[in-house]
Amino acid sequence: YRFESKNWLKQQRHKSVPFTYLQQPQLQLAEMLLNDQDRVVKFKFKVDQQGDVTQVKLKKRSGVNAIDQQVIEAVQHSQVAVKRSYKTLWIYKKSTFKDELHFQVNACSE
Repeated sequence: YRFESKNWLKQQRHKSVPFTYLQQPQLQLAEMLLNDQDRVVKFKFKVDQQGDVTQVKLKKRSGVNAIDQQVIEAVQHSQVAVKRSYKTLWIYKKSTFKDELHFQVNACSE
């Protein structure tokens, strides 16, 4: 499984998104980790003005610690671009965003 989050997939279809990943975050997840169950990981993260992810928190865990840890690491090592609007003009304010990943059994992308 690769990093194909809700926001990433919208971004690839050129839909409106609150932020864009500069590159697809690196995630290589083996199907056996799912233990024959579909899994969902919902998370939120903060971004500083350089686009670096500074803090990742899980909103909904998958139920498998190894999956959760790999998702956290993938997000922490990613960079995002944020459109600055009147809501995010404050220079020192970190922006908070959320995203989610769905892992479905037998839907491995490779």
